[in-house]
Amino acid sequence: MKNSMIEKRLVRNNLKKNKFRNICAIIAIVLTSILFTSVFSVFFLLRDGFSEVEARKNGWTGHAVITGVTQKQFDSLKNNSLVEQISYYIHYGFILDKKKNLGVELRYDQKQMLDWNFFDIIEGKIPQKRNEILVSKDFFKRENIKYGINQKVELAYWINGSTYKQKFYISGIYSKCEVQKECVFISKELSNELSKKLKEQSDMNDSAAGLGAVEVKFQNTHHLQEDLTSLINQSTCDKQKNHYDINPIYESSDNSMKSEIIILCVLLVVVGFIGYLIIYNVFYISIRNDTRYYGLLRTLGFSKGEIKRLIRNEIYAISLIAIPLGVVLGYVISEVLLPKILALFQLSVKMNGFSIYIFIY
Repeated sequence: MKNSMIEKRLVRNNLKKNKFRNICAIIAIVLTSILFTSVFSVFFLLRDGFSEVEARKNGWTGHAVITGVTQKQFDSLKNNSLVEQISYYIHYGFILDKKKNLGVELRYDQKQMLDWNFFDIIEGKIPQKRNEILVSKDFFKRENIKYGINQKVELAYWINGSTYKQKFYISGIYSKCEVQKECVFISKELSNELSKKLKEQSDMNDSAAGLGAVEVKFQNTHHLQEDLTSLINQSTCDKQKNHYDINPIYESSDNSMKSEIIILCVLLVVVGFIGYLIIYNVFYISIRNDTRYYGLLRTLGFSKGEIKRLIRNEIYAISLIAIPLGVVLGYVISEVLLPKILALFQLSVKMNGFSIYIFIY
């Protein structure tokens, strides 16, 4: 107990005596912590950013898609334990252009489906009422109406061979990625009404009318084909009528995972070695300068083990201040500065929260 009190007093006195050295050590550890967090944040940020770029090129982010889905089939899919997230859209028909030709698709999309298919709402909101629609930026020029939400427009639309006319209010405006086709999105209320009408019709001029396309996300991307096959087998889907496929951007996910692990291991070794050299040199120089002090302690009867413990306690005390400060500053840099820097290179990505892997490391 007495030795412990003496060691604590010696550590405290030595820290007070070597303020300049301690400041240098704190700065070195803070910079090293920032280096760790920044390097790995850049890795995860760029990985997510390039994944989104690839997804936008493909037009959707779900792990898999199943088409021609009925409501009963959707219910069996969404209740399956393999599914982590699920969303759908329902095709109804087409808007008729001024020459009475079939134009853009008329459909209902869940909000999640809009996001997964990169229909980004830039003004207003998704349709809530029967007479509300969500349209693209190009819609206004084509229909020759004033740009903006809450505009009133009369549309003729074709559903399963029948033509309807209705006045709508524009509740929202969206932008889309290049590969997606333009659509006019209706509300859930109108969707239910149209589905009911289609069920009453026996002749189907449009075999897809009233049927949905479902996108699912599984818990991970390691065995997508096996998971999708199991999901189809366990649901009420018909393998002959329902088409299903894996999103091409995930087809090489296992190889991508291996590549990520290799890159992370290389980064761990390189960044860890650099950090070790920085901190080791700071404390090595410090200990060399205190050689006489530690020699005096040896003369007073301190063992090598006790002196080593004194040095370790000093390092712990300094690290207790420096590491949290470095992690916080690294987080600020990763969350605020890096996205702005990457935006200069037209990489508009953002951190999806502070990665737990960076913090653990």
